[in-house]
Amino acid sequence: MKKSIYIIIAILIIGGGLGLYVVLQKDGDDTPSTNAVANTTTASTNTASTNTTTDEPTTYIGDGFTMLQLAGWVQSDIAGTIVSFYPEHEQQPEGSAAAAIHFQSYIAVSADLTNGQSLDDVYQQTVSDIANAIDEVNIFATSDETVNGVAAKFAAMEFNQQDVDYTVLVAVYYADDQYYVVTCNTTSAQWPEYKDSLYEVVRSFVLKSQ
Repeated sequence: MKKSIYIIIAILIIGGGLGLYVVLQKDGDDTPSTNAVANTTTASTNTASTNTTTDEPTTYIGDGFTMLQLAGWVQSDIAGTIVSFYPEHEQQPEGSAAAAIHFQSYIAVSADLTNGQSLDDVYQQTVSDIANAIDEVNIFATSDETVNGVAAKFAAMEFNQQDVDYTVLVAVYYADDQYYVVTCNTTSAQWPEYKDSLYEVVRSFVLKSQ
């Protein structure tokens, strides 16, 4: 990849956390974000919905891997990532800070070459870069996992930006000369609703060679 995956993940986490995650446009809906800075992130991430959604959970088949696509979550594209998904009918509470910045929860998949790094190296670099980029990140749950034969590390964290509390689940998977990172970002208020489903998604990851 031409852009470091750590930069991409920082854009995803910080962009989402600051409410800069672009308003996902749907069939001619050109509603812009009311946050002036959001327009900059919109240009840099170049997100566009592919309008691929399902009424039932299904399997997303990617280049080299598969994973669960949750019912009601729309497939979309963020520049620098392999694929992303967002809940099509998610609504933030009227008058809330999350609604004011048009935040939507999302799941995004990124990948890069290991270049000799171990799983611990990749995981520590990923978590450290997030912690360095965002003030007062609380990492409240970590685990070493084997996901369908693939070594992985998970971290759940929470932080506050622009008066919105966010919870993020990051899963790092190690596969020979390549690694994948799945990032799940939602508000802390919605975390209890999404928690089990998001963990189901990150534990559904399967390499096609496995």
